Amino acid sequence: MNQISQTTPSKGPLRSIEKDRGRFTRIIVLLVAIGIAIFGATRIATLVQGPEISIEYPTDGTRIHDQTLKVLGRAQNISSLYMNGHPVYTDSYGYFDETLLVPPGYSILEVTAKDRFGRTVTKQIRVIYK
Repeated sequence: MNQISQTTPSKGPLRSIEKDRGRFTRIIVLLVAIGIAIFGATRIATLVQGPEISIEYPTDGTRIHDQTLKVLGRAQNISSLYMNGHPVYTDSYGYFDETLLVPPGYSILEVTAKDRFGRTVTKQIRVIYK
C-alpha cells in the first residue's frame, strides 16, 4: 500500500514565496494607510483654515481712468461671498470677476467671505477714479 503524504515543506522555495507575499501585503496595507492619513490631514487643514480671499486686480491704491472697474480674485473655503454688500458668485475653482461702476474720486471696495461655520474674512481695496 502506497501512502502519499502531503506535507508542506518547512524549507525551500515555496516557504520563501509565502514569506515574501506576507511582507508585500503588509507593505501595501501600510502605504494605503499612509495615503489615507495624508488625504485626511489635507481635508482637515482646509476646514481649520477658514475662508480666504485674494484680490488679483485692482491692487490697493490703484488709480483708474475709466468708470467701469473689473475686480478679479479668488475665494477659497467659502459658503458665501459679497462685494460691497452684493452677492458675488465664483466658478468651480473659486475665481470671481465682477464689474463695478466707480464714482469719481476715492472709493473703497469691500469683499467679505463667510464659511459654513460662520467665520468671516474681509478685504478692502481703495481705488481712485480721476
